Amino acid sequence: MADPHSQLSEAWDLEYRHVVCERLVRLIEREFDARTVLAFRRTALESRNSAEVAAELEMSVNAVQIAKSRVLKRLKEFGRGVID
Repeated sequence: MADPHSQLSEAWDLEYRHVVCERLVRLIEREFDARTVLAFRRTALESRNSAEVAAELEMSVNAVQIAKSRVLKRLKEFGRGVID
């Protein structure tokens, strides 16, 4: 862990960011409707295709992208200073 560029350090940092992001999403998800949060989770956290997510959630691709953007913006505001 002494080397910040080691494989172990990078894995630790990635896992830490994932845990913090998940916690932040849980804290703000009540501010959005369920489909918006699902669209965000599937596209941003699961790296799924917007068109595929839109079809699953019966939303337009544009609506999925807007949902992702809105939640991401709020996450950045809420988590400012926690994840940089």
